[in-house]
Amino acid sequence: MVSFDVRTATASQLQELLQGGSVTSEDIVEEYLQHIDKHNDRLRALVEVAPKDRVLSIARQLDEERRGGSTRGPLHGTPIIVKDNIATHPDLGLRTTGGSFAFLDLVPFETASAVRRLTDAGCIVIGKANLSVRTTVAGMPCGWSALGGQTQSPYVQGGWDPREKFGGHSGPGGSSSGSATSVAAGFAPLSVGTETWGSLIMPATRANVFTLKPSRGVVPMDGIMPVNDIYDIAGPMAKSASDITVLLDAMIDIGAPHRPDGGYASKATASWRGLRLGAVDTANWRLDEMLAEPDDNLFQQQEEDLAKEYSKLKDDGHNFVRGFDYFLLQMKSSTVKTVAELVEFNKAHAHLEMPLGEAPLKLPIKTSYSTRSKTEPWTETQTLGRVREGEKCAGQEGVDRYLDENGINILLGPADSWLTDFACVAGYPSASLPLSFWKKNGRPFGVIALTRKHREDPLVQLMSAWESVFPCITPPTL
Repeated sequence: MVSFDVRTATASQLQELLQGGSVTSEDIVEEYLQHIDKHNDRLRALVEVAPKDRVLSIARQLDEERRGGSTRGPLHGTPIIVKDNIATHPDLGLRTTGGSFAFLDLVPFETASAVRRLTDAGCIVIGKANLSVRTTVAGMPCGWSALGGQTQSPYVQGGWDPREKFGGHSGPGGSSSGSATSVAAGFAPLSVGTETWGSLIMPATRANVFTLKPSRGVVPMDGIMPVNDIYDIAGPMAKSASDITVLLDAMIDIGAPHRPDGGYASKATASWRGLRLGAVDTANWRLDEMLAEPDDNLFQQQEEDLAKEYSKLKDDGHNFVRGFDYFLLQMKSSTVKTVAELVEFNKAHAHLEMPLGEAPLKLPIKTSYSTRSKTEPWTETQTLGRVREGEKCAGQEGVDRYLDENGINILLGPADSWLTDFACVAGYPSASLPLSFWKKNGRPFGVIALTRKHREDPLVQLMSAWESVFPCITPPTL
């Protein structure tokens, strides 16, 4: 008899069971696959599930290694979900489609570096997560793809309301919706998502799970379909802070710059000591008992400047075509080989890729990447200049100055807020902290924590301290 609940089990808890010999990795994978089979048709969190015989074979191999006295570390034999814009080699039995029919036959030469490191560490990829598809449709709701359909929150009573606008209260939020929902619903204890702007933080807060968006450049981004090759960042999602740290440690090089001695896992101390927290007043939001009361005037002044800078820096049309064409060039094979060919595919298959009609085809590429490829990419000099402008405006003159002038080291605010803009443009790390549930429909909500570049360690400490106070794992009723 299986001795764990897939809805609440963390990776660390599963490791204790594996080490104690009460379950095998084969048992664990079997249990998660059965759970997926029961609930994915409704939740649409996964675009594809790995072939059962293949993943069970991998699990048995890892069980044999363990019985032989060999272990690959704290992820040995742990199931994981990977977002479907991240390349996986055919040996894993999963395609890389970005949620689009255009890429059903896309074949990568190899698995993306960040995920390959996870499989080397013993993770078993059991599915590819659904996502919001901006490469095919403009104006579609969060968590929708042509292949995967509409991801549903496992918590929201009544499900997604199609009458709501983009990012409405019933939606799963952000392009990594499938990754977050998979963990929340118990399809796997761990997942990997990606973010350009808010696409890790927003779905995590709406799924009652933790995530950590690392600083720009911490996690290798090769083999990942780009939205904006400057700002895209991959990050872990899990039910506990310790799982986040173990996953992040495995995704990056041991000798990576700014990685703390002992890895990020060593910073999950559950201690509040040394943390100095402040909150930006967004719609008069406060956690008064815990927080300092810093001066919000600086951010109010910065918000207008950031909006101008953000519109330039996040103008994806300048870099999407270049980045996506380069990604496709790195693949072993694909019928659709360029963005221009993707445009033509979408026109020819509008009933699949454009179910709302052909209006999106008339929009400029910066809001509908599938439309045309007339926007000129920035030169290397222009790109570097824009990045530096963003780092100065949102980073040094925004977050850094705010922290310094108020004597704090972490900034908090509602996870569904414009603080994700600062993290995006500055390239700074941020984390999502689960907090509570909206009484109206059961939707989870939480807090975003933001700090300086390459200071993931205090965010890890805060996450671990947070879960020692707040009851973070509240499973949904499926």
